Amino acid sequence: MRALLIFVFVLMLAVPALGQTGPDYIITNIRPAQLSANGRSVLVVFDVNNQGRTATTNAAVRLIHQNTGEELASQSLRPLIQNEGVTVALLIPLETLQPDQAQTLVVSIELDPDSPVTENIVVPPLDELSAAPPLTTPATESGLETILRNLGFNLADPVHRAALIGVGIALLIILVLFLLILRLLFRRQPRFELHLPPYANVPPMAPSTNAGRRQGWQFHAQNDLPPPYPANEGSTHIRKLLVGVDGLKLGNWEITGMRMNQYDQYGRIARSEIVAAPRDCRRLSKTAEKAAGLSEEQISRRVRPVARALVGRFQRKINSRSAVLPIALDIAFQGVHGEVRIRFELFYMEQGRWRMVDAWEPEMTVAGRAIHENYTYSLSGLRQGEGFRTFARRLQDDLTLLLTDMLKHEQPVAGASRPMQRVEG
Repeated sequence: MRALLIFVFVLMLAVPALGQTGPDYIITNIRPAQLSANGRSVLVVFDVNNQGRTATTNAAVRLIHQNTGEELASQSLRPLIQNEGVTVALLIPLETLQPDQAQTLVVSIELDPDSPVTENIVVPPLDELSAAPPLTTPATESGLETILRNLGFNLADPVHRAALIGVGIALLIILVLFLLILRLLFRRQPRFELHLPPYANVPPMAPSTNAGRRQGWQFHAQNDLPPPYPANEGSTHIRKLLVGVDGLKLGNWEITGMRMNQYDQYGRIARSEIVAAPRDCRRLSKTAEKAAGLSEEQISRRVRPVARALVGRFQRKINSRSAVLPIALDIAFQGVHGEVRIRFELFYMEQGRWRMVDAWEPEMTVAGRAIHENYTYSLSGLRQGEGFRTFARRLQDDLTLLLTDMLKHEQPVAGASRPMQRVEG
């Protein structure tokens, strides 16, 4: 029974709409006739409203003398949407009217020539007419208003305005979703490209020579970390330093990529790999350029957002069970031949103290202008008794400290054995 009542109610609402087969123009609010401002015409003003459906064609507005049938004035009326009204003003030349008697004029709206809408207007004798204020030119309708009117929107109707705002919000949401989908489809994921350093392509040298021994040590240098404490007597440590031609740390070197992943005895674990966004690499490069004039605390504040971003992405790649594995951080650098230097330092533990036993710059084969080098650091995984959330915060602090130590300046590197040599072939 309830469903039947709902159906009848919906049907009753639909009947008036079904009864409207087209536009329905009416003439209302006819103003008293007045003399125009220049005194040469009679001004007739009235309103035209559309009580039916939206019109699609122009209508002809004619003002005809009832007695003679002569057309005194005419105007074209644009299509009106449903419930829209406009004001029409017609000017009648004085010479077409009898000056000493009242006259009846017929206003005809011809949307359909076979069934025009008409109303009578009585114009009193001309000497009884009052002067009308100057006519103001109506504002020109913009292209957007014309489009909205053709689509059936009436900006004067609050309901139509609310509907238009709703449509605009819906279109905005659709546009945002469309842009997000395009970004996901076409966004290039950051890649970490590992290039061989320029000394890796030099042919092997005799291991019994000093150059051959140096060449063998070069491939054991992972980063720029100083010798660790404590260490056993007779221990060795090799490190590589990237400097500019002026000896400043990381001078003229650009950070081009960073990567974090876990590793075990079999190698790197691909599923845990994350690559830093290009903006993070640029941020570190800019900090490296200014590091000579910054304190350790200032550098730490600049690199902490990079560490936070890396750890935030990395912890989503792992879980509490796999977090115990150690973590490798790879950093790729690029410089220009002639503007950068690579320096190796070899240390030996003797009588409880580290002693630098050798320092050199490598023989290189440079095919182009670009020189590539890489640092690899190790970070501790989840420690015994450490919670997963605590591990994430500690890893962020460790990474911040590591990047700060990599960028901060102490003293210019001096004492290089000889400048870089370029070996052709």
